[in-house]
Amino acid sequence: PWVPNADMVAHGKKLYATNCAMCHGAGGAGDGAAGAALNPKPRNLITGGWKKGGGYIGLYTVRQEGIAGGSMASYAHMKPVDK
Repeated sequence: PWVPNADMVAHGKKLYATNCAMCHGAGGAGDGAAGAALNPKPRNLITGGWKKGGGYIGLYTVRQEGIAGGSMASYAHMKPVDK
């Protein structure tokens, strides 16, 4: 697993703003502008259960594969270190 540090957190914020906030919202509440048109709506990342588990592996898997039948796309095109 990754060891958190200030540089990693800053890089993660940049990746989130570029790739996730448009659907999940700036604060992760699932209220992003692009997400309003999706069905099902984007997940609230702050509360609720995780479909593939909330640990490192589950979160990585969702970003790698997306969610079948849902509006979460795969981000397989991203470098593994950025997922």
